[in-house]
Amino acid sequence: MFDRFSDNTVDHIKAILLLCGILLAFFIYLAKKHQLVGLEKKLNYGLGVAALTSFLAFYNFGFFHFGGGHFHTHDLYHYYMGSKYFKETGYLYLYDATILADEESNNYMAEVREIRDQTSYNIVPRIVAHQTMAKWRGKFTDERWREFKGDLVWFQKQPHNWQWWGGIVGDFGYNPSPVWTMIAGVFSNLIPTSSTLGMWFIAYMDGILALIMFFTIYKAFDSQTALFSMLYWGSTFTFVFSFTGASMLRHDWIVYLVIAICCLKMRKAEAAGLFYALSSGLRIFPVLFGLPVAAGYVMKNLLFQHPSDLATGRQNPLADNGSKFIVAAAACGAAIFLCTLIFVPGHLGSWPEFVAKLKVHKESWNTWNWGFIDIFLWTGEVYDNLPGNWKIIKQVRLDALMPIIICLQVATVMLLIMAARRLEYWESFALGGVLVFLFLNPTKYYLVYLITLVPFYASHLEQLWRARGMAMLFGIMIFMFLLNSFNQTSMLLQFVICLSVYLLYVYTLVAACITNSPKAIEDVR
Repeated sequence: MFDRFSDNTVDHIKAILLLCGILLAFFIYLAKKHQLVGLEKKLNYGLGVAALTSFLAFYNFGFFHFGGGHFHTHDLYHYYMGSKYFKETGYLYLYDATILADEESNNYMAEVREIRDQTSYNIVPRIVAHQTMAKWRGKFTDERWREFKGDLVWFQKQPHNWQWWGGIVGDFGYNPSPVWTMIAGVFSNLIPTSSTLGMWFIAYMDGILALIMFFTIYKAFDSQTALFSMLYWGSTFTFVFSFTGASMLRHDWIVYLVIAICCLKMRKAEAAGLFYALSSGLRIFPVLFGLPVAAGYVMKNLLFQHPSDLATGRQNPLADNGSKFIVAAAACGAAIFLCTLIFVPGHLGSWPEFVAKLKVHKESWNTWNWGFIDIFLWTGEVYDNLPGNWKIIKQVRLDALMPIIICLQVATVMLLIMAARRLEYWESFALGGVLVFLFLNPTKYYLVYLITLVPFYASHLEQLWRARGMAMLFGIMIFMFLLNSFNQTSMLLQFVICLSVYLLYVYTLVAACITNSPKAIEDVR
């Protein structure tokens, strides 16, 4: 039985769990509507079972990477080695150092003929590693070089053959921000690869952070919202263990982002600003989540302030919470940036290097980048045999459709602004993911930011439109699991999920504008 257990089996279980989530949301809505407290309590027990099963499903029920071992060797190598030896290899020379270290130790990668040049992302012969030595080798002390070689051997002992390493040094290198490098570097430099327990801690501390996140959701909202969040977290299509599990601090940014929502809900604006700034520093794009809060603050206090407030000079308490959040986020962001100037090797120079790497990374756009513009790339492909110049063809298509794309982006942003005037600040923050979706198209696993919608929906399941939104979100992921089991064409998957997510956001924004009136804001006074 268990020898047939695989990613596909787990995917089917996740789809079933999400279907259970839809049914539970529907029946909980009915129970709330008709005030059936006893029924709702029983449904919560079922929700708890589904949520815990989903959390286990994320870890493939203890099978982790199946035949690939307990660590995500590919990912962990990049993040552990990249942060630990950032002073020596920076953003550009991790692969070069790897080739030379391997040659001086066991020559395990002798058959690997090529590596990816991190300045251009071109595939180049491995001899280039010798040609770049002058730029990085002198930064290693003898002790650090021996340690680098020892760490490399540890990674090579994980259950992957040398062909796998050809893919590792042919990847896109080390890309985290200086903020992430500063934090992760503490762990990678303190915990050696010789410590089995330490490496397990590094690989699975994301799970600890996730549990802290669920507890915070529980404190800010209720157990029901926390359990729905856990159910979605473990079973979403875009965020699977095989991509980022058992690596190193790959989920920290989304944990801090959700905690920021919880802090806003609990009226702890300063703490919300801190976690928001931290999340933004770790992955940059989360900064967009705070913009609807700023828009809501302007709309409620500068453009449409209540007449009684103008007469008495009394400020709306919601607006005060918003101003505290904005100030705290700016102050914490500045403090975090200053810390990178002190503690990150390269100091101020690390940021221009990071920006340059991001530009190169952006040009490596592929079918696993999912965002609004990707809706317009699909031209009926149901197979992955794309022509060699497919990126040029798609870019020409995007250029031709750009006026339509811009109009839809502007219209959606206007919807978001109108909704921000009517919603509480934590709700506006939770909807900030629409800006990430509209203007960026990060790699598919970053679409886990959709989890910010779960508290938005689940905390008010007595409202039909939010129950529908929850069902739509879960339904999208079920459909993607089903589609992926029949047709794994990346262009088709990209089109379907991007279109579905856009329609979900439009539905949510329109419903928020229609349902929540300015009267709701006045009632808080």
